[in-house]
Amino acid sequence: MKKTAIGIISICFITLLVVMPMTFSENTNTTTLEIVSVEGSIAAVKTSIQNTGEESAEEVAITVHVSGGLANSIDLTHICSGCSVCGTSLAAGAIKTENTAEAGIIFGLGPITIDVTAVALNADEVSGTYSAYIIGPLVLFS
Repeated sequence: MKKTAIGIISICFITLLVVMPMTFSENTNTTTLEIVSVEGSIAAVKTSIQNTGEESAEEVAITVHVSGGLANSIDLTHICSGCSVCGTSLAAGAIKTENTAEAGIIFGLGPITIDVTAVALNADEVSGTYSAYIIGPLVLFS
């Protein structure tokens, strides 16, 4: 009985050693994303993300956060994780543009900070922080 229990435990342990590396793959990233532009417009910020990899990026999510202005009066976050119009995939070489106007207008005076983050199921997260200045509804980059 004791030898049987040790045998069963040994078989289970060997099975786990064989199956675990296949189940928990360390590198599932097969493509790359890049922030190609961040621009000011009237009462909004536009950002463009490009799939610079060789495969389609799946379940792409883009977040743009704008904050600052006098007395930190601006705090706007736009999140896009796909919709029926733009979908959730981004083909190799394709560019996806997001506009914060979808989340609301930006109006104020003073320096602002724009944080952009993009990630996909099969791509590492990319992010960047940008500085601009707002005068009323105009977002100006230097």
